[in-house]
Amino acid sequence: MSGALVQLPVKINRGSDVPIQDQLFVAIRDLIARGVIGPKMRLPASRALSQQLSVSRNTVKNAYANLISQGYLSSFGTSGTYVSERLPDRQFSALAERPAPESPPLPEAGPLPGPEPGPPPRGGQFDFGLKGSNPAIAPERTWRRLLIKHLPFQARNAGQTDPAGLTALREAVAGSVCPLRGISVDPARCAIVLDDYRALDTVARVLTHRIRRVAVEDPCEAGLHYLLRSQGLEVVPVRVDAQGLCVEDLARHEVAAVFVTPSHQQPTGVTMSLARRGALLDWAAETGAHVVEWDTFGEFSYDHSPIPSLFSLDRLDRVVYINGFSSWIGAGVQLCCVALPPGLIEQFLIIKPFLNPEPDWLEQRAAAEFMASDSLFSHLRRVQQHFRQVRDTLRACLDEQFPEQRITGAQAGRHLVWHLPPGGPGARALHERARAAGLCIPTLHDGYSSFGAGAALCDPDATLLLGYARLDDESARAGVAALAGVWRG
Repeated sequence: MSGALVQLPVKINRGSDVPIQDQLFVAIRDLIARGVIGPKMRLPASRALSQQLSVSRNTVKNAYANLISQGYLSSFGTSGTYVSERLPDRQFSALAERPAPESPPLPEAGPLPGPEPGPPPRGGQFDFGLKGSNPAIAPERTWRRLLIKHLPFQARNAGQTDPAGLTALREAVAGSVCPLRGISVDPARCAIVLDDYRALDTVARVLTHRIRRVAVEDPCEAGLHYLLRSQGLEVVPVRVDAQGLCVEDLARHEVAAVFVTPSHQQPTGVTMSLARRGALLDWAAETGAHVVEWDTFGEFSYDHSPIPSLFSLDRLDRVVYINGFSSWIGAGVQLCCVALPPGLIEQFLIIKPFLNPEPDWLEQRAAAEFMASDSLFSHLRRVQQHFRQVRDTLRACLDEQFPEQRITGAQAGRHLVWHLPPGGPGARALHERARAAGLCIPTLHDGYSSFGAGAALCDPDATLLLGYARLDDESARAGVAALAGVWRG
């Protein structure tokens, strides 16, 4: 049997007159119809899915039973429920595609903005930084076993992989990882690169052949802002509010591409709503623009079902999808997948070898086997549970130490946004005090470009970012206690 899904990308409309059981039946049937979940793939247990959707277990059981009775699913007792190998209706058709309008002519790039902010702070005794990962969550034994297994074949195969990446890895990503985000994609449209930043760089260079003006979120990662400017692009900031990128603001500008982080916006932590995603795709369809979806931490959704990715909702091939693996496999695994529209993949593969060292064959081969096995899903489940637990501990400790605080952005990802309580030092002053005490706590001035429009959502002078990528329960408690000591001076 194929791998098991940790979560299903389905959403329940509690205001609908349609019973939840029937909504779930239709949603799962649609995922099967579109090929997002394929034959022999194991679905989440009824208990797990009921917890994900906050519905009764009997509701899930009944939906599963209806799907089994109609031949979409097959039950194998204690081994679980699987998508049937032979579906009752082989006449499923893809959603209709409409030709996208041509992009409007764009003005030439204007002058570059001012200097970049300084380097991010260095780590200390307690690291609340947003990068990296806790070594304890890496599947060390499994990874070592896979590396040893394939090591004898490395010399023979090194340098012989497809420019797009190892075929087995692209197939494993398309068949196991992409369905977690509701994505059904042909492996031929995917490419493997070393990390997210090389992927962004290569995608930007492909787009610069066509455009001279792009939009980014406000605020956004300073590295992305600098990367785009260094390629001669004029960068237009677009405000982010509690629902994500403000598409009505975007529509006022003539840009031919926008770079977004909809799963957990960097750095505000906002998750783009489903309605806003639809509006963004409508804008792309009307203007012929491209949307570059940097799906940071899309696998980590704690308080609700994950919202389908923009790529999975796109019907006109306007979205480029980027997802790195190091955040959940382990910091030592530097691999990233890019999925592109048919009109861009060929150009991407022409440019890629000039910008990216070829990912190591041994690491690709180990990752391919890992992702194609049940080990992937059991590991991902453990990682999700680890980060959820650390987040809960961090939030509880902050509530205890700072009753007048406010926290946002904690529903997903690996960091939360801490809006400072009144009556204390500002963000910069507290950051400097914390650094002197051995705490690494990023501010919106460290590593991020803020253009001013997003200040209403996160005031840079009254906001700190508390990442828990490197923390566990113990270090989270101790770190907050140390932070409280610094706050009280």
